[in-house]
Order: sequence, then C-alpha cells, then structure tokens
Amino acid sequence: MFSASVQPSTVSLLSSTGSDPLGLFSAHADPSLPADSFICSLNDATSKPTPPSPQSIITVQGPSEDPDYALDQTVLHLQSPTVRTTFIRSPPRVGGSGGSTEASHEHLGLKHPWIHLQVRNMHREWAFEVGVVDQSGREGVVRCATFQVW
Repeated sequence: MFSASVQPSTVSLLSSTGSDPLGLFSAHADPSLPADSFICSLNDATSKPTPPSPQSIITVQGPSEDPDYALDQTVLHLQSPTVRTTFIRSPPRVGGSGGSTEASHEHLGLKHPWIHLQVRNMHREWAFEVGVVDQSGREGVVRCATFQVW
C-alpha cells in the first residue's frame, strides 16, 4: 500500500478526529452480539453520541479515573466481549468475511521500526496484533494482550 511511497518520519494511519477515520481500515463486529459488539466514534469525556439501539456502551469498572484524564475529543470505541470477533484491519479487506484467520498477502509497506497506540484504560481485557515483515521477507505477527491464553 505504501511501499512505493516516500515515507515521512511519522505516519498517522488513524486519527479519530479526521473526516474519515477508518478510511484505510475495514471494520468487523460480531453480528451474533448486536448489543455488545460494535465500533463507533464518540466523545471521550461524555461518551456521546450514544450508539443506536440495541448497542450499549460499557461503563468503566474499577477505580474511578481522574475526570481531567478524559479527552474532550472524538475517539474510536471498539467494544466486544470476544476479542477475536470485533476488530479493524489495514489494509482493508476487500471481499470475503474479513475474518482474522484468512490468509492475506496485502501489506501496508511501512518501514518504520516502531508503532504508537494511545489507549484508555477501561479496566477490561483487550488485545491487538501487528503483522510484521523483516528485511529477509519473513512474516510474523506480534500479539499484545492484557490477558494470557494457555
């Protein structure tokens, strides 16, 4: 996707405040959990606008957070009781079901040796995966999660 492009020192793939935050992504939510599994944009400080029914935003569990910590801007909210079934993917999957187990040979082609995520602690389990390709062309996946699977 970007391998033939001149790449600046910083590349922003997703900005929730942009006009089309998921323009470079495909989104998948679990259709069997319509109230609990969805992706939406909302204001971090107010959790508004409320998503359409039957979707219901989870509340923060655990110690109450400092109200000054919330961002007064739009954020991307991904929510699901099952981590494997609700996700965003880039480059976007064209056709197919978009499932994470499908083989894909599409790459972003970014050459940066680092990634930065800004995530709010919701006192819930969450995970992310990043596909990587080394200089020899070997592919791998880095999985990071707040829980262990044995």
